[in-house]
Amino acid sequence: MLLSCPGYCATDLNAHAGYRTATQGAHSILAVLGHGVADSGKMFFDNTDMGVKADVPDELKAVVAAGAPQ
Repeated sequence: MLLSCPGYCATDLNAHAGYRTATQGAHSILAVLGHGVADSGKMFFDNTDMGVKADVPDELKAVVAAGAPQ
């Protein structure tokens, strides 16, 4: 599982209040995918490894363990 944060992007959803463009957010996600780390289980922001958060809620762990729906 890959977690990638596009950041606070200016979109219609937030009345364009974000400090990043949607293009910058997309590049943040695509850069990580291009490095073959999609199954690393780590969190990335702007191609920077943010590590693995230790206090993941049990509910999220159950979802991850169940796998993605087909």
